[in-house]
Amino acid sequence: MTALLSGMIEGLLDQLEPHHDALQEFLARGYYCSFFCGYFPGRPMGDLVQFSPELLGRIAVLGVPLELDMFPADEDDNEQQPSG
Repeated sequence: MTALLSGMIEGLLDQLEPHHDALQEFLARGYYCSFFCGYFPGRPMGDLVQFSPELLGRIAVLGVPLELDMFPADEDDNEQQPSG
């Protein structure tokens, strides 16, 4: 999960970083921008989300927050089906 999510964010950063000054002007005018990710812990991908300091540094340079919206697993998702 972390590698996939990091890769997606890196792709966005690759596209946004060349436009740093325009993005800063956009933000200075009062517009809002963020990296928003919905996350469903407890699913087969695991519960851990970890980002490298380098990735977080690249986000910080843009001045754009990283938002993770955590959705808890449903109780039904955690119940095992009876075998047989």
